[in-house]
Formats: sequence, C-alpha cells, structure tokens
Amino acid sequence: MTRYILSLLMIFSLWACSEDKEVLELNAAPSLLDYQNYLPSVLKGQAWVSGEPIVRGEGKMTYKLKGVTYLNEVLEEHGFTMDDNGIISLAEGNILETGSYSLSVEASNTYGSIINEQAIKLEVVEEMLPVIMVHTPSGTNEVELLINPAGLPVDADGTLLDGLLPDVSLSFTNLNIGEILMSPGDVFTFGRQSDYVTDGDSNTGVIEMVGPFEQGTYTLVFNGTVSKPEPVTLHVHVSKLNLPYDESIFELDLSQEQTGPHNDVPELLIAGLQTSLVYGELKSGKAFWNVQADKNHPDDTFDTTPILRWLPFNAATGYDNATANKSQSIAVVNDAIDVSKALELRIDASFLANKAAELTSGLLRCDVRVCSEEDYQAMLALSSQSEKQAAVSNWNVVASSFGTSPSAGTDDNTGYGYFELSAVIDKAELPESTSNQIRVLYHMVADKDGPNPGYLAIQSLTIEGTFRDNQ
Repeated sequence: MTRYILSLLMIFSLWACSEDKEVLELNAAPSLLDYQNYLPSVLKGQAWVSGEPIVRGEGKMTYKLKGVTYLNEVLEEHGFTMDDNGIISLAEGNILETGSYSLSVEASNTYGSIINEQAIKLEVVEEMLPVIMVHTPSGTNEVELLINPAGLPVDADGTLLDGLLPDVSLSFTNLNIGEILMSPGDVFTFGRQSDYVTDGDSNTGVIEMVGPFEQGTYTLVFNGTVSKPEPVTLHVHVSKLNLPYDESIFELDLSQEQTGPHNDVPELLIAGLQTSLVYGELKSGKAFWNVQADKNHPDDTFDTTPILRWLPFNAATGYDNATANKSQSIAVVNDAIDVSKALELRIDASFLANKAAELTSGLLRCDVRVCSEEDYQAMLALSSQSEKQAAVSNWNVVASSFGTSPSAGTDDNTGYGYFELSAVIDKAELPESTSNQIRVLYHMVADKDGPNPGYLAIQSLTIEGTFRDNQ
C-alpha cells in the first residue's frame, strides 16, 4: 500500500512540474512582434532601414525574413536583407518598382516562435510624401508622465523635471521643421532640439513641458502648415506620483519651553482635548478641580470645569474611603484620527508629577494609549467606572512613565518630575477599526495607599503622521 501511495505522489509531482514548465514556456515564448520606428515610404531606388523590432518574450531571439509580397505575389528576389538583430535594410540603387510591399517576419527563441505576416508595410514612391514621425521609448505614440500634487512633472523618485518631455523626439521627411504646428500649445510647446540642448539637432523636434498638469490624457496633434502631411498624434498619459507625505495632526504645549516645564498655565487655555474619570468616585460630585501653581493639594480652589491637569485626591478631599488614592482618568484628543491612509504615527508627550520618585513603582504613572473609535465610544457607554477602568486598561500602551527615571525639575518646580514620552507606531501596530478612526489619549493612574499620592499634570502632546498619497 505504501509503495502504491508513493507511486501516486511521484506521478502527481511529475504532472505538477510538467504543468509549471508549460506555464513558464507559455510566458517566455514570443507573443508580440512588430516594427514601429520606420519610415512607411521610400523613394524608388533609395536606401531604407526598418529600425529594431519590438518583441515580447524571454531570452535570445532569432529573426527570419519569411517573405516579401508585392501585388499579392510573394517575390523570390526583392533586395531586402535582415541582420541578426532583426533590422531590415534596402540598399541604395535597389530595383524595386513603385507600389506597396508587405514583409513577413518570424521571431523565435527556445520556447517558441511567432510570425507577423505584415510586420512591415512599405510604399515605394516616385515622389516622397511629407511624413512626420514621433519617436518614444515604447516605439508607440503613447508616453507616461508623472506629476506631484502641485501638477509639476517629476521622475519616479519625486524629483522635479524641467524642460523637455523625456525621451520623446520628432523627425521629418520631405518636410521643413519650421512649418510644423502642434496643437494644443498651452501646457506643452513644440521646438527645435538645438534650442534646448547644447549641440542639439536643428532638424529634430522636441516637446517642452510647461505645465502645471492635471491627471488625464493630453493628445498632441502634429501637422504641417504648407506640405500637408498626414497628421500624427502623441498621447501623454499624466498620473500623480503617490509619495508619502507628513502631516501634523494635533499639538498641545503648556511647557513654555523658553523657561522649562510649568504648572501655572490656566487650563482654560487648553483646547482640543476632553477629560473623563474612568475609576474612582467623588463624594463632592465634582469631576476635577484646578491644580494651581506652587500648591500640591489646592483644597481651596474647587472648580466645576473639567480640566486636563489632574490630581488624585485623598479621602479627606472628596473620595470614598474605599477608593481613596485609587483613581484613573484619561485626556483624549477631541477629534478621532483618520488612519485609512496612514503609514505611521509619531507621538511625543510630556507631563509633570510632584511625586516623581514614586512613578517608577507603577502605582502612580502616566501611559500614552491608542484605541479604535469604536472601542472609545463603547467605553463611554459603560455604566460603572470600574468597567471603564477595565476597558481602558486593555487599550494599546505606546509609551509609559513606568520604570523611567524623570529628568530634574526646574527652579520654579523644585521637587517635580518632568517626563518626556515618545513613540513611533507603524500602521500594522494600530488597533483595528472598521471606520479607520482611532483616538490617542493620556491615561493617568493613581493606585497607591496613603493620604498623599500626589498629582500628574499634562505638559504637552504632539501627534504627527506619515500618510500615503493615493489621490
């Protein structure tokens, strides 16, 4: 039985390898053969060359001129020759009669071959007609152009491009470049190569980029004002280069950096944040009260306005005995942050604490957390503060004072610890949100026994982000 199973596995493996090989050969075999950079007409008896063929396929190609058709007959002698690169030539003094010629060409590699029965159509004429030819990297009349958000042309790295439409030129047969007219002529203009390039050819046409451009396709039409050649078009497909960009999201700074951290800035000046107590009951019914300068416990300055500088009071100043010195609050950015195009967020924060030495225990600390807008709204709808505490405690901590030694306080804040927190959050590390909206918040915790736990005071909160430009 085991031998039977092994045999089946070997058969399936060989079949899978054979299938993979067939797919590889299908993709590598020639699938396109064309000539586009050649003059479609030539004067009787004059030399002519086709230019290199355009071939889609892998590996080294071998080319063969299969036949030349004239007046619906395949010619045995015709004067056309082909080199190893697939370039077809007609020598000076050839004996071809006037009329239309179709050239059949074959391209092959080790994976397969392709034949184009009308790879080239050439008209031999007694008198050369005026012809305009547009030359592009692809050999077609289609080119791509990238622009930045300001509508200016750039390369793939976002570097500004000045001057000429890259790698595009025009040549002319039996036609004076001075009579060429390009329309429209507003965001692009036509000129001689010698006007823009040192040692440039005065008989080669180029296209200058003027701009600014909008996304879409610009169709440029070239014609002659005297000789009346067949009009030639060039389609310039303009698209926006999607490079990442930085954006400031939120900024709050009470530190007065010119003199160092302070705790005497009125909370009424603070905007853009909301504060919520998520654990600890107040007998007074008041949410918070103001922390005044140079006072650890401002019992005489009760204020009914919720504030952002936060003090965990002891039982004597308003808490139930069971929850004395045990409280948590959050200060949250008012507006949810849209992270649908975010690549990363950068958060910088700082705070003061008058019990700095105790912050390393984790019983008095400040965390910076992020949560989804859905989780934030769900937390607000919870009925008890203990439920809110449990919900907040499960949100992602991106920076914390726990286990960190504060820097020294300033002269007018003697004894205060000043903490600076920072975090760089990759998009993959952000909490999942169906709305692509998140909240950034301070989470301030007092969970220690004793009559005097101290307080925490927000100093600054700055949020920046790098976003993907996909417009």
